[in-house]
Amino acid sequence: MPFFAEITEVWEIAEHTIAWKIDKPEGFVFRAGQHVSIKLLQPKFSDPKGPRRTFTIASSPVEQNLLFITRNTGSGFKRSLLQGPQPVEIWGPMGEMVHDGNFPAVFVAGGVGVSPFRSMIFDGVSRLNIQPMVLLHSDRTAAAAVFVDAFRRIQADFPQLFKYELFLTQDMPQRRINGASLRGALDSLPKAVVYLCGSEMFVEGMRKTLTGIGLPEERLRAELFRGYKPRDKGKEGE
Repeated sequence: MPFFAEITEVWEIAEHTIAWKIDKPEGFVFRAGQHVSIKLLQPKFSDPKGPRRTFTIASSPVEQNLLFITRNTGSGFKRSLLQGPQPVEIWGPMGEMVHDGNFPAVFVAGGVGVSPFRSMIFDGVSRLNIQPMVLLHSDRTAAAAVFVDAFRRIQADFPQLFKYELFLTQDMPQRRINGASLRGALDSLPKAVVYLCGSEMFVEGMRKTLTGIGLPEERLRAELFRGYKPRDKGKEGE
């Protein structure tokens, strides 16, 4: 059964990246890390893929609005989205890549793949009774990276609960998430489950690196953002 709601705010949150908020419909309940299908009911521009897309919820369950982010690809759907407040149809929530805080977690994000981890992290620090979390966050440049200031504030406020590290693959000094950085995170939380989210290239590359350094597959959780391809072959976080 669908929920009907309104997009209340749309803005450019980072370079080539759109954020928007939706009034949370009455009765809509979700777990941190889940996603929904959103249909624009009055799109201004046609799109060959239609007016519906799937997006991960970036807000936490305790926040009053639903927050989403996406790269601006220039499609008819994204151009319609940028027109501002408008009605939408929501199906969901869906997805099993959730984190309830009962065990330590290492989150590894490429680009806008950080969305579910914002939800999980904000949910976790609101409860304060969860196990420690580490976020390794990769993007091309500082201008393209989202939620950086918020993550740094949480790290400053809850240093025993949350650690954050940003990797920029095109800004100087260039840094990439590699076996050494993943091993360092796992050494700090030896019983952690690792969550991966980003483009297919990013997720599969991180999965291969993690299993290569000895992480068992049963300690891996992954979600792909299909349809996003690196602008620059071999780069992370697109």
